[in-house]
Amino acid sequence: LLKRGMPISAEYRSGMAAHAPMEPEAALAIMGPDGGKVWTATQFETSAQREVAEALDLEPEQIEVIPTYLGGGFGRKIELEGIPSPAVEAARLSRAVGAPVHVGWDRFEEMRDGFVRPLTHHQMSAVLDDQGQIEAMMHEQASGDALFGGFPAPVGKVLGFDFGSTRGAQILYSIANLDTTVWRRQMPIPTGSWRGLGLMANVFAIESFFDELAHAAGADPLQFRLAHLPDDALGQRMGAVLQAVAEQAGWGKSQPEGWAQGLACSNDGGTVVAEVAEISLDQDSGRIRVHRVVAAVDCGRTINPDGATAQIEGSIVMGTSAAL
Repeated sequence: LLKRGMPISAEYRSGMAAHAPMEPEAALAIMGPDGGKVWTATQFETSAQREVAEALDLEPEQIEVIPTYLGGGFGRKIELEGIPSPAVEAARLSRAVGAPVHVGWDRFEEMRDGFVRPLTHHQMSAVLDDQGQIEAMMHEQASGDALFGGFPAPVGKVLGFDFGSTRGAQILYSIANLDTTVWRRQMPIPTGSWRGLGLMANVFAIESFFDELAHAAGADPLQFRLAHLPDDALGQRMGAVLQAVAEQAGWGKSQPEGWAQGLACSNDGGTVVAEVAEISLDQDSGRIRVHRVVAAVDCGRTINPDGATAQIEGSIVMGTSAAL
């Protein structure tokens, strides 16, 4: 039984995952002795140019990279050490045979030779005061690399932590005593980016634990979050999206038997997001079904509303897929 003034703790984990897109990796290269062109779907044209040049012992200026706007990136098109990109493969083969070469991985190669999202483990602990407010909170996180697989080894040794894995690990709420500690752990297989990097796993752990604390305090999860917002511009933005999404989703309304709502909030890259998920649970099978997700997003000035909407919709689809 959780009581106020007593330590409350919980553990959360996230497993490995692959993007498994419909469109596997591919590239087309036309190479001669003095350079050439590469058509490839990449997130970083300059990196692809440099890697092809290094593989062929040429200068980057001798390689022209033409990006193709096909398929999604989400971090899976960042080249990792030890995993040759299709652009490099196609360029090497094209120069060797003196003809255009197209390299297209099949689904088996995509899954076998690509990389996966790293495992994470989170230990959360907190203490509530007599008024049900959080006096202290701690987040201890361990994760494999989300970004450093694509960086030279000395970078990881100097920093000591993977800044991709720690995205979203810090607690945003206003709590007098806060501590976040992260550990970098090596995985036995190649790990890399998965949409959102460490943000998904870290926000999942923090926001889930906030629900546990609200339950222990006998408080509504929305009001509990609003009561712990920082008194600054970020806190105002978080409050605005939380209240907007609650109103739009009908937070707190009566639910049918076996149905429930869940709430979460995050901030990353200057964008503040709050979402409400409406789900049902089949008691016999244990199957969870997501019926609706409502999102309120403050991303600042929106240059392309259609692109912003697509970004949010895609994130909801992939986040739901990962959760289930």
